[in-house]
Amino acid sequence: MQIMTNISILFIIYLINNLYAELVIKPSESIVLRDQFKSFVASCTGLPNTRVATWRSPLQIDIKEDDTARVTVERQTYGLRLRIRNLTRSDQGIWECLGSDLAGRPLIRTLQINVKVPITFLGEPIQYAELNSAVLIKCRVLANPSAEVSWFKGRDKTHLVSSNYERSNDGLKINRVSLADNDLLWCQADVLETGESKDYPIQVIIARMLL
Repeated sequence: MQIMTNISILFIIYLINNLYAELVIKPSESIVLRDQFKSFVASCTGLPNTRVATWRSPLQIDIKEDDTARVTVERQTYGLRLRIRNLTRSDQGIWECLGSDLAGRPLIRTLQINVKVPITFLGEPIQYAELNSAVLIKCRVLANPSAEVSWFKGRDKTHLVSSNYERSNDGLKINRVSLADNDLLWCQADVLETGESKDYPIQVIIARMLL
C-alpha cells in the first residue's frame, strides 16, 4: 500500500512538472492596441518548474537586458518583463516569450502588439486650382488602424457624388475644374476599429489661366 502511495505521489509530481509547465503573459489579451509614442510593458512568467529564457521581437531579435535601451527586458523572480519606451510602428507585430520546462522542452507564448497611430492629415489648408483643368486636391491620411476617407463640399458638408470627382490615396482629383469648385472641401477620415473620426477643411481657390 505504501508503495502504491509513493507511486501516486511521484505521478502527481510528474504531472505538475511536465503537463502543467506553461508560460503566462500579461496583458492576458492575445492582441493589444496601444498608442504610438507611449510606453508599454508586458510580463512573461512561469511556474517554479519552468524557465523563461527571452522575449523575441517580430523581427526575430532576442531582446537583451539594457536599462538604457528603448526596448529592454527586466529579470523577475519567475520570468521576464518586456519594456518598450516610446512605441513606434516598427514595434507592431507578434512578440514571442520563449522558455522551457524541467526536461528542456521548449515553451512559447505570443502577444500581438498593434500600434495605434492617430489620424493625421497631410495637405495644405488652402489650395489653388486652375479653371477648366484637372487638379489633385492633396490630402493624404495617416492612421493605424487604417482610415476610411470621404469627401464633402461646402459649409453644410454635402457628400460629393459627381463623376467629376475621383478619390485617390493622395487626395481628391477634380477632372474638370469649374467656378462651382471655388468652395470649401472637407477631407474626412473614420477609423471604424477605434471609433476615431476627424475632418480637415481645405479651401479651394479658382485661378484663371492667364493668356
